[in-house]
Amino acid sequence: MELNADQALFEAIASVIGATDCFLSKSMLQHYLDVVGIVCIDDGSWTNGHYCKFGLNKQQWLFNCLVNEVNTNRSTERIKVFLEAVFNPVHYTNRRKDYEQLVEDINKPLMLHGYEINGEGKLSAIVQARSLAEVDRRTDEFKAELSKRNIHQRILHYCRPDLLRKDYQSAVLEAAKGLAERVREMTGRGDDGTTLFDASFSKSDPYLFLTDLADDSKKSEQNGLRELMNAIFHLLRNPLSHTPKIRWNVNRNEALDVFVLISLAHKYLDECYSNPSKVKHG
Repeated sequence: MELNADQALFEAIASVIGATDCFLSKSMLQHYLDVVGIVCIDDGSWTNGHYCKFGLNKQQWLFNCLVNEVNTNRSTERIKVFLEAVFNPVHYTNRRKDYEQLVEDINKPLMLHGYEINGEGKLSAIVQARSLAEVDRRTDEFKAELSKRNIHQRILHYCRPDLLRKDYQSAVLEAAKGLAERVREMTGRGDDGTTLFDASFSKSDPYLFLTDLADDSKKSEQNGLRELMNAIFHLLRNPLSHTPKIRWNVNRNEALDVFVLISLAHKYLDECYSNPSKVKHG
């Protein structure tokens, strides 16, 4: 899939990732351009050690680089590869919130051209938005529904791109997978599903404590959280992973119901504390 050779699209891309306050520096953008083989245009800056002249700002310079690439090679393939290099999530493990905001910012103009950056940092085709109002609605409508239900913020963290596409089945699957990912982050374990949850929330020497396990009632709470985690995987994650979409379609209201359940699990995780004898920090 190639991008449309549309000047307005290139302006939108440059305006977001070339913004003055964007954490992507000019040297970082130059690196990504070099990696994919796009020529870095001279920005017109100059100095002789005593005098200097400031050239184009980062946005103008990046726009010129993109336009020059299309004019020279009559193709947008390298621009697509450039975007996927910039938005490769592997580069942002320590800047997740910045990355998520950047993806949201770039997806708004991209939606008007029929594209988006998906959860894997890849450029994909979507139904084109026809107006700014539609962009706002598609971006914010479901988020507002989540807010009404006091859904935990981690839900959106794991499945925002799927919600923008209104792919509710994928959104539910990613939210369920994100629950296990959070437990792995909290425990340092590398396994998944029942094995992960049974060890993490055991009633004897667990990785994570919901209670101090001082009596049968508190042990029951601990076991209830373990069973909740397992139930989410047995009801949702495992079937969705192995069943074709045409046989298991998840609609908007069903997704909201599921998110309430997964949100409850995240809220319990907020209350958990780690076992220092099993979970090593730092």
